[in-house]
Amino acid sequence: MDSYVMIPTEKLMLKDGPHASLFTQTGPLELEEIAPFFDGIRDTSRHWFDVVGNFVPTVYMKYDSHFDRISALERQLVLVLDMEDERTIIERNRFVRIFTKFQEVFKMMGCSFHSPEYLSNFYHGIPQRIGETYRSLVVDEGW
Repeated sequence: MDSYVMIPTEKLMLKDGPHASLFTQTGPLELEEIAPFFDGIRDTSRHWFDVVGNFVPTVYMKYDSHFDRISALERQLVLVLDMEDERTIIERNRFVRIFTKFQEVFKMMGCSFHSPEYLSNFYHGIPQRIGETYRSLVVDEGW
């Protein structure tokens, strides 16, 4: 007999959240969207831990470090956006290191759900949006 578990996809994907559209759009974030986007990342991460923690309680061992990483990435992104001095290269490299680990974590989070596929894609799209923001604002010197 197959057993199925109902996954609250609407909650995990922030469908009813105040900034839900930030997670359905593609492309770089605008400056004023960065803080709400990271607030949404924290919300979806809390929901993810609630759902996955029911099946794998040991996942909570990474709870604090996960949220520390989100905050570090947000601070670093905001820092490098306005930086144009001799430390720019050092801080951009630091952003890339934090971002790379963040991507790995969200890939793992997305892979936690084999079905529905759109849920996995949701988690994979979060770092993609941050990467596009970094590239457009820092590498391409946009905005």
